[in-house]
Amino acid sequence: MELQCQLSHAEMREAFRMNLTWGFWVRALVSNLRALILLGIVFAAGVSKILQHDGRHWDSLLLSLGLAIALVAFYLFRVTYRIRKTAEKANAACDRVALDAQGLASFSAAGASSFTPWTQFGRWKEGKLVFTWAPQSPSAPCPSPP
Repeated sequence: MELQCQLSHAEMREAFRMNLTWGFWVRALVSNLRALILLGIVFAAGVSKILQHDGRHWDSLLLSLGLAIALVAFYLFRVTYRIRKTAEKANAACDRVALDAQGLASFSAAGASSFTPWTQFGRWKEGKLVFTWAPQSPSAPCPSPP
């Protein structure tokens, strides 16, 4: 079976979501630590103002909230940008992929090719639009071909 390996943004986004790990979420929290602290301060100040029935200086709270939202939005923009750049790099490196009983062969538009036997694949996942695979670690047993 031969497949095109030109990825659209939707396909790359699905592949990214299929392979999210806890480590990604930890890095996301650490990257957004300033924004989360700012949101916590805004929340605490808002609760304090509501409990004290103080209606003054809401503009500073709204400004802080807007800043925290802008920081999170910038992080999400960077993640989306990285997904798009990764798809562009994959599209430039691969033109088509051939699957057979022995393994996977990839061919570039420039004529270069590579072959990977099924024994080198550790795990794979299927989605609605894409399938992804990961190389096998040296200590893992060999899987059967999909």
